[in-house]
Amino acid sequence: MMATKSIKERLDELGQRLGAADFRAGEGLMNEANIRIFSYAPEEEMAVRHFIDLVNDNPGIYKGVKAFNLFDVFLEICDEYASVNDIIEEENYSGTEAVLEAIQGFADNKAFVQKMLDLGMNNAEVVILYGIGEVYPIARLHLILSAIQPVRLQKPIVVLYPGEFTGEQVRLFNKLTPSSYYRATANL
Repeated sequence: MMATKSIKERLDELGQRLGAADFRAGEGLMNEANIRIFSYAPEEEMAVRHFIDLVNDNPGIYKGVKAFNLFDVFLEICDEYASVNDIIEEENYSGTEAVLEAIQGFADNKAFVQKMLDLGMNNAEVVILYGIGEVYPIARLHLILSAIQPVRLQKPIVVLYPGEFTGEQVRLFNKLTPSSYYRATANL
């Protein structure tokens, strides 16, 4: 029986793969989208955040890698429409359901993709998406990835996902109802 790797070992391997030419070229994917999901137990979040800090703080080591915290992207989108304080006040007045509906009117999946493009996604050689748990229920991973497809990015996208990926479905926090997403090709 093979021992399961620790989150640190898995993140170390991911860090090494981010610079590998075959990984960046999507070799072995058989013409599938170069989208890979690194799923992890939600309680391992702090190790993943440490990894992201290493990537962001070491551009020489992680050359061409751009990490997007989807919550930060969401805040950037909100800044164009209303301040966070205005949104909180509106929630107190109208309720959570009404505010979620209003937010999804301007912060839909296409808005997330457009904002990441504005923030330099096209200039990256590898894109990392993380923070999906922070933007739930405003955004869902499978819908953001579907919105990225028409952009036709010819680069690897790595999703750091706090939950389960079965190869066909993602299940946020290992608790929520699974959502189908068949285009991701590997659980790193």
